[in-house]
Amino acid sequence: MEKGSEKKKKILILFTGGTIGSVKVYDEVLGKNIIMQPTEAKEKYGENKNSVSLLLDAFNSQYPMEVIFTKEHAIMEELSENMTLEKWSYLAKCLKEYNFNDYKGVVITHGTDTLGYVANFLAMILADIEVPLVIVSSNYEVTDIRANGVKNLKSAFDFISNVGLPGVYVSYYYNNDSKIIYGSRVRQCMQITDDVNGISSHTPMLPLGKVLNNGEFRVLDRELYCKLTANETRKGYLNEIGKINSNVLIINPYVGNNYSNYNISRVDAVLHTLYHSGTCPCISDSKYGIQAFEKECRKKGIPLYFGPIYGKDNRDIYSSTNGINSDNFIMNTTTENAYVKLILAYHLFKNENDDPNEKFKILIPIKNLTKDSNFNIEIQTKINNKPILYGKAPDTSYQDYALTSATYEDATGKTEDKFYKNETKIRIIKQDAETKERLENVEFNILD
Repeated sequence: MEKGSEKKKKILILFTGGTIGSVKVYDEVLGKNIIMQPTEAKEKYGENKNSVSLLLDAFNSQYPMEVIFTKEHAIMEELSENMTLEKWSYLAKCLKEYNFNDYKGVVITHGTDTLGYVANFLAMILADIEVPLVIVSSNYEVTDIRANGVKNLKSAFDFISNVGLPGVYVSYYYNNDSKIIYGSRVRQCMQITDDVNGISSHTPMLPLGKVLNNGEFRVLDRELYCKLTANETRKGYLNEIGKINSNVLIINPYVGNNYSNYNISRVDAVLHTLYHSGTCPCISDSKYGIQAFEKECRKKGIPLYFGPIYGKDNRDIYSSTNGINSDNFIMNTTTENAYVKLILAYHLFKNENDDPNEKFKILIPIKNLTKDSNFNIEIQTKINNKPILYGKAPDTSYQDYALTSATYEDATGKTEDKFYKNETKIRIIKQDAETKERLENVEFNILD
């Protein structure tokens, strides 16, 4: 058993898969290398490679520095393009098993394809973490000379050891810079450049800072750095995360987007992103315009959010978007951050028993259907209404935020329906089982 003071010196490393947790296997039939997770490599090719050892051995060979870390087995082996909300739920469950305060910091390895989403997710649920947690990825498998995974790991160790600023971060090496990006500001990896970026207080692509070759940290976004060092109380949601069951649909505008293609019957909310100028298709009375889709959402009681948009509320707008409900505009954040906030909000504050598609039947005994008539249905109830709203930050350099208010509302409803006289006739003929001859004068008692 390790003493707490000795354990405190260590950095906890947790592996989840991704390219940084992959191994390279040569396929003789295809004549090329295949990148896959270790278990798949063992099952399909008989290769017994350990991605954990590959990464740490590569690190120790390149950087013989004194970093004391505790190795953990992979808590999952998943290429990040296959990540789901169910797997996020499992990841949160695994994280509950650790007391992070026992460690100097935490490193979580993850794939790059959904790095922007998981960084925002962990930043939200671990907002109250008291040690630095750095997510580390790699653009290539770690034995590839082009891979930045080992450099990313070194930057993570340096930041944890030399800065120690609590929070969730991403370390990423690109173009000779080892960037540290705050988790809730990380964006998806760019498709062509292999780069990872975020947003800053004023410059969209500026990270929190960068780790220099000597391990020192240079602050680039000083406004954000000051906020993070202010020791403000933040609420985390790790212990409240169970099985994430919310469903948020993201719609991106593009030429020819036909809104009639979307089935929103099982959706909790829709996040509609916008073009860079804060616009989207607004063609009246058209399946290619947002107006009809907005009416459909309103009809089904599904919140429709627009954004994110950068700027101030008094900014100039285009006439084509003047009719959009501006109350649901999301300002000054990223699509990844807005999506994760909505996912968590509708998961944490949604009534488990609510089913907007629930149906019921009214049964009338057939003997009562003696004539055409109608009936009225009146409903009175109290609805546990927990609205999910987007609050606008008092300062436009701050991110907007999600908020909820637990309230009960009196709800009433009334409808009228018709029923018709029963004129059903039943003709029953009984026959002998063997001769198949018709039996006469047989009586039946038919029960309602």
